[in-house]
Amino acid sequence: MKENNDMKISLRRNRRARGVKVKPDGTEVIFNNSPKKQDASEVTAAGAKAGRKRREWKRLNRKRQRRWNFAMLMICILSFGCAVAWSSSPSAITINGEPVCYLSDNTQASAAMLELAKDSSVGSDVKAIDVGDTLGVKKVPGFNHEIKTADEAVDYVRNEYLKTGKAELTTASVSSRMEKFTPDADIRADDTMLAGQERLESKSDPGVQVVTTEYASTNGKKDSEAVIDVSVIEKGAPAVIYRGTIGLPEGEDYKTYSGPPVLEQGEDMIKLAKNYLGLRYVYGGNSLETGVDCVTFVINIYKKFGIKIPHTYEGIKKGGVAVSMDQAQAGDVIVYNGHVALYMGNGKIIHATRGKSWDVHISKVNYSKKRHIQTIRRFVR
Repeated sequence: MKENNDMKISLRRNRRARGVKVKPDGTEVIFNNSPKKQDASEVTAAGAKAGRKRREWKRLNRKRQRRWNFAMLMICILSFGCAVAWSSSPSAITINGEPVCYLSDNTQASAAMLELAKDSSVGSDVKAIDVGDTLGVKKVPGFNHEIKTADEAVDYVRNEYLKTGKAELTTASVSSRMEKFTPDADIRADDTMLAGQERLESKSDPGVQVVTTEYASTNGKKDSEAVIDVSVIEKGAPAVIYRGTIGLPEGEDYKTYSGPPVLEQGEDMIKLAKNYLGLRYVYGGNSLETGVDCVTFVINIYKKFGIKIPHTYEGIKKGGVAVSMDQAQAGDVIVYNGHVALYMGNGKIIHATRGKSWDVHISKVNYSKKRHIQTIRRFVR
């Protein structure tokens, strides 16, 4: 048994030395042709062949590199040439995408478009431009074009296209102007005046303001405008106006009411009449400014309220509606023999008389033994 093992080990060593491997089917295969076992000429030939392959691969690699470098150089040259050619190409103003005039570059084209926008705007300062689908600017290839200056292009497009309506140029622009203005009046209440009446206490002093307006226009024609800012430089001074409150209808504002006074009660009339206390008595006088007599005083007070009553003593005595003393209210006319007065209520009257005072004053109803009440007439309901 030991001898068999020694033989197997020896056989394996022998095969390993020869570079032989045994397959499962028992066949032998050489797997290691060691240079030590090869002929020297064979080793020399194999090395030369491998060297030639390496040199050939390097030569081909250098050739491919030179071709790649040349291709990249040509691409760079062509790109630079195209960029130079494109930058030197003219720009054109187009209508519906078609060039209508040529300019040297985009700077000239932009200047022409800005000038067209200024010419087509209403305001002095252009804020936005909308050329829509018709008017535009673009670069065009080629060099055989008639080049216009910006001014020439503006005149050409304006006359040939904008004025004829073949193209539309819409602009948004603004303008600011300095102007005087009247401050809103300072309206105050006056309880001695009738509703709807007013009195100017002091005049206004104009102020100064800057008004900024925005415009939208198409081809120079204004489409719309709107005030976007108002800056006050000098405030000025408002007028002071007093407006009456006597007879002001319920729910109305004395500052805006302009209708007639509503006299539902005679107290309003008496309140007004008190403003004329001390007015001089003038026989036949008919002015609440310079003088009145008893009849014209009553007539003018009623007239202030838009109420017409007879202009004579006899007419007043028979006019209106007769009421008793118990029914008398403020605003009723008390008719004495040869005299008339306004009843104030609480047994008092206001009237214009001769005698001691010669003016408009307040008295008791039975102010004189010589004057007896004839009737009481009601003209205000």
